[in-house]
Amino acid sequence: MNQTSTGKKYHSLVRKVMALFVAGALGVALLIIVGVVLNLYSLLMSDIRQRLGAFCRFASISLEPDACSRLVSALPRISQEGGREALSTSADYLSVSARLADLRSADPDFIRYAYLFTRGPDEGSVFYIADADALAIGDEASLYGEEDDLSAYPAMEAALNGLKLELEKSLTYDQTEGLWSMSAYAPVVAPGGAYVGMVGLDVSGERFTQSLRQVLTSSALLFGLGLIILVVISLIMFQSLSRPITTMLRSMQDLSTG
Repeated sequence: MNQTSTGKKYHSLVRKVMALFVAGALGVALLIIVGVVLNLYSLLMSDIRQRLGAFCRFASISLEPDACSRLVSALPRISQEGGREALSTSADYLSVSARLADLRSADPDFIRYAYLFTRGPDEGSVFYIADADALAIGDEASLYGEEDDLSAYPAMEAALNGLKLELEKSLTYDQTEGLWSMSAYAPVVAPGGAYVGMVGLDVSGERFTQSLRQVLTSSALLFGLGLIILVVISLIMFQSLSRPITTMLRSMQDLSTG
């Protein structure tokens, strides 16, 4: 009976060791997967910010500063009868909007919106000057002289305050569009260095989220496969460790009954 009891204790100990082995291996595997996902998230976010920053800098020096300056200077005319309509069909407005559309067409899957804006007279608002969608006359276009609340866009406000390139720190979810996006802003300056206006770019985070979903799916599959392999290995090890004692116990039972 003592040997039988010892055998049962041995089986129990083997099961506990196997359970700890499986739990530890799964914990390590989960930590590795989480680390890989977080590292990939950081790399993808860095790539988006670098591409967006470079594109925004290029856009700011691609616009005609004199045309932008004339459009900004003409803002007070929107209060006059027919002023907004006249400016929205002016050569400067059409040329700047066309240039913004050309910039977006370089990578339309990445660049969602491209526009020119400047700070309003009350410091707490912005006025949109030109828009890449203006030539299509779509609902998504910001009309010339359209006003918006600056406090809703911290990165935009920082760009206007410092007159330098500013990017949003991370992707934000656009409830209206139903997707993730990021914005960047850079000043348009005249050849002499005078501030003319600010160009803004909004990019889609769809590529980012798609890549992240693929990694998460692959990680989940690998984790599931690893779990199956660990269970199989644990069963094999349990049988290997318990077989000798099981054989011994059976032999002892045969002797006791024989």
